[in-house]
Amino acid sequence: MLASVLHTVIIYAVVIFAMRLMGKRQLGELQPSELVTTFMISNVASICIDEPDLPLLSSLVPILLIAALEILNSTAAYYLPGYAALLFGRPVTVIQDGQIRQDALRHLRMTPGDLMEALRGKDIFDPRQVVWGVVEPSGSISAAQKVA
Repeated sequence: MLASVLHTVIIYAVVIFAMRLMGKRQLGELQPSELVTTFMISNVASICIDEPDLPLLSSLVPILLIAALEILNSTAAYYLPGYAALLFGRPVTVIQDGQIRQDALRHLRMTPGDLMEALRGKDIFDPRQVVWGVVEPSGSISAAQKVA
């Protein structure tokens, strides 16, 4: 029993350490690769906790390896803009001079209702008030309103 508790505490500490290494972000701000990394680390950690007979080292190595791969991935994205665009995507213009670009919405599999909901969240109730609007790689909407 004590070995199981100690095993869990060590894995918990290593997971916290690995997540701190990767940097601070809120869940809604995670890029897809960071979200996958988070899920994989939590899955490996839960397997390690559920199977206390596994050697501790064979539990810690995958967690640290996944964290290291994510750090390597984000470092490569920082230094290689083309890789970053491939990994995270590019902003997509969805409103231009007050006109909704239906082709861009189709490309994003986004409905006009989804776009209007996001605009209302920014206190914009008419797309004709927008000079330029984009969906960022994170999925958030950025919009520049016309000057009245």
